[in-house]
Amino acid sequence: MTPVRHAFASEMGPLVRLALPLAIAQGGQALMGVVDTAVVGRAGALQLAGTGLGNVLFMALAVFGMGVMHGLDPLVSQALGAGDPRRARRVLWQGIWLAGGLAALLAVPFLLAPSTLVPLGVEPTVAREASRYLLWRLPGLPFFLSFFAGRAYLQALG
Repeated sequence: MTPVRHAFASEMGPLVRLALPLAIAQGGQALMGVVDTAVVGRAGALQLAGTGLGNVLFMALAVFGMGVMHGLDPLVSQALGAGDPRRARRVLWQGIWLAGGLAALLAVPFLLAPSTLVPLGVEPTVAREASRYLLWRLPGLPFFLSFFAGRAYLQALG
């Protein structure tokens, strides 16, 4: 084996062990939308339209929270790289508190978003279904954001 090929092969195993659980987690999140569509699609076109619109609104707002939570990745990695696991655990707990506070702040636009749908030309029945979807999805937002704090910690641990 050539030195370059040997280096590539020796790095590939650890890379796959690190990346595979992350890829499965991301795939699972994407698959939730497919399952939602399959389940709600059986209820009817109106429910499917409301769920689809509600999911788009949820993700549009949640992406902001996800971006903030991704800021934990380097903090946890720096703490562990400096040999300070206690600080890394502290960042994890601060991230969980941050997820709760961020979810509380994002609840305001989540609650206001449905009232803007009808003036934007969305049918009132679809807007009502989207509003119901958002209200049911809102309690899970702190846990959704806390996932990113736990993921940052576990990813840094390797």
